[in-house]
Amino acid sequence: MADEPSRFTETRAFATQAALIARNARRVEPPAAGRNVVVLVHGFLAAPPVFDPLRRRIAEDLGWASMAFGYASYGSFEATAERFSRAVEQHVPAASTLTLVGHSLGGLLARWYVEELGGAQRVERVVTVSTPHQGTRVARLAPFGLGASILPGSAVIERLAGRRPGPALHALAGADDGTVSQESALGCAADTKAVIEGVGHNAILYAPHAQDALIAAIAGGAVDLGDHRRSVGSLAS
Repeated sequence: MADEPSRFTETRAFATQAALIARNARRVEPPAAGRNVVVLVHGFLAAPPVFDPLRRRIAEDLGWASMAFGYASYGSFEATAERFSRAVEQHVPAASTLTLVGHSLGGLLARWYVEELGGAQRVERVVTVSTPHQGTRVARLAPFGLGASILPGSAVIERLAGRRPGPALHALAGADDGTVSQESALGCAADTKAVIEGVGHNAILYAPHAQDALIAAIAGGAVDLGDHRRSVGSLAS
């Protein structure tokens, strides 16, 4: 019999996402206030409600406030990043300790805010989840709007190929991800890198053991990850 991690398939993850988006499509994000605030950024063709289960874990396990930034998948990457920057400045108090979590393309938007738009002055930690730091060939199926920014060799990928001094950077990959390879998801100068066993590109947001790993990364490694994470090394800040 397969263990629980392997049963949380991509089909189940897509169904979960569709239900979350349909149920919460009209919700308006309130400002996120607190000593610690987590801002989450979804991936290409997704929407903020995909993070609802993880946000519940953030509130219950850490007691931290959170908000999810939403954006359309058309338009330019740079304009979307500017919108993200304005949303952070508008909705998160300057006194809050800020952590960014980006899934897939959202991880590149989070890094762009930090490395290109001055966000390093506000952010303590960036966690990228299944992010195509080196691009993904799957983007060739939708090479329009923001999809073009995650093609291998895109101007965005090339610009973020190095890393400027700034907040801690953690990169997580799913062992069974067929959308973004482990090489790409870990292909950045992160302080820590880890592969989460038994999950694919979207299931990494919902499988309980994967959420444990995400909470640990958000909290700076203070939570026990159990047996389902495989560390692949770390780099000095």
